[in-house]
This record gives sequence, structure tokens and C-alpha cells, in this order.
Amino acid sequence: FPAATGHLGSWQTGAGGGVKHNWSPRLTQEFLVSGSWDFNDPAVNRTSPAYGAFTILTYHLNQHLDLNGRGEWFWDKDGARTGKAAHYGEITVGLNIMPSPWINFRPELRGDFASDPVFGSVSSSHRERNQFTAAFDVILKFH
Repeated sequence: FPAATGHLGSWQTGAGGGVKHNWSPRLTQEFLVSGSWDFNDPAVNRTSPAYGAFTILTYHLNQHLDLNGRGEWFWDKDGARTGKAAHYGEITVGLNIMPSPWINFRPELRGDFASDPVFGSVSSSHRERNQFTAAFDVILKFH
């Protein structure tokens, strides 16, 4: 697991698990939980835990188009993973457009939220508690 600057302890441990369920032939959900611990974190002189939960819903509109929704919660208690101790959350909605077997187009809109002002430039004295992003991925598949 990547550690934030100054937080690399003597031993890192991580664990996670998940389940996937098909609610119907068109609707699938995945749910994952994870935890990580950085033992003897020098920044706080103890073990730094981080925990998370994640779910994604995929609705197959047809063989060439999926609608995706995702939600995540992450608690970085001492900032060992992100550099800023906070609760983090995100909500994303997007499409997976599959016009042929070798290419996917994936536009998405995402909102990120935090319990403390953590978003913005590292050098900025003013940070925000939330942010909005838009992304567009192109995935090429080679066999």
C-alpha cells in the first residue's frame, strides 16, 4: 500500500473482501470492504489504520451500453494513505459504451466529499471539502 510522506512504518498489512450479486439478468452489484494498517507509523508514533467500503451497480441497457453507479467511503484516520486525516466519500455515475468488442468509451461524472478541507493545490492555503470532476476513458482491447 502506498504510504503518504512521513508515514511509512515498520510493517504494512492490508485485507479486503467482496461479493458480487446478479439482482437480475440486467442488474449486477459488487460490494467490497478493505482495511490497512501501517504499524509504527513515525508521524503519529502508533499504528495508523485506514478502512473503506465500495459498491458499484451496473445496469445493462443493451449489449452495447451499460449504465454504472458507484459509491465509496474511506476513512484515513491519521492521513497515512492520503496525507490528510479525514473521512472521504465519492459518488460516480457513468456509461460504458461498447460499439465493438475491441473498444469501450467510458464518460463519467464524479463528486468527491471529505469531512475536512483536503481538496485543492498542495501549495494552496485554501482547500475545499468537495470537488466535482468529469472524465472520459477510451479502452482498447487487444487479443
